[in-house]
Amino acid sequence: MQNPVICKSCNTENALFRLNCTKCNNYLRAKVWNINLWHDIRLLIETPTKGFTNIIWSEHKNFIVFILFITSIKFMIDSFFLKMTTGENTFLDHNFFISFLIILAETSVLILLFTFIIRIINRSFNVETRFKDILAIISYSLFPNIFALFSLFLVEIILFGGYLFSLNPAPVVIKPLLAYTLIAFESLVIFWCIFLLAFGFYTLTKLKLYSIVSSILFFFILILVLYFTSYNIL
Repeated sequence: MQNPVICKSCNTENALFRLNCTKCNNYLRAKVWNINLWHDIRLLIETPTKGFTNIIWSEHKNFIVFILFITSIKFMIDSFFLKMTTGENTFLDHNFFISFLIILAETSVLILLFTFIIRIINRSFNVETRFKDILAIISYSLFPNIFALFSLFLVEIILFGGYLFSLNPAPVVIKPLLAYTLIAFESLVIFWCIFLLAFGFYTLTKLKLYSIVSSILFFFILILVLYFTSYNIL
């Protein structure tokens, strides 16, 4: 078994998420009922492996819906900027609420499908994992987008005002240096998410290359989805 927890009583290998030994039923760790949102987010910032271990151990993967809801708002905004930055000005035309629901649905489906695929691949590597653990790892790796929505996005609103979502002229035309600086910061948020997801998968599997490649692949697919479903949210 890859990444086992060894029972101190009978030396049996157990999966990381196990509370009790599968052979002697001895306790392997303390029981964790719920995810402590702010405490575990702080751990994800300071020591990602500890944070993700707590998330894996938690019986109830709470706050996942909250994270997906908020990050979908950020992704909807990102989809607009992604298309605008590449020079494209063709957008799908829906109102704000419909656009949000579509982005939320796309994000949720992508995460669920990717979780299912990762679980199958983990099994081929002899890593015993639960669907809900992988789902929680992917969801919590997106939390930097919440910080970006309530900090970086507010700075963008202050600097560009009503022109932030303007195509004529675009923010990169009005204040190119500031606009590209903010784009660089937005890119750092994505890299932070990739970094977190890689740590999450590594905590689960202890396979470095696999964790890195899987994380990059997930966000590459996510960016493609956002690019090809960009909405005019003016």
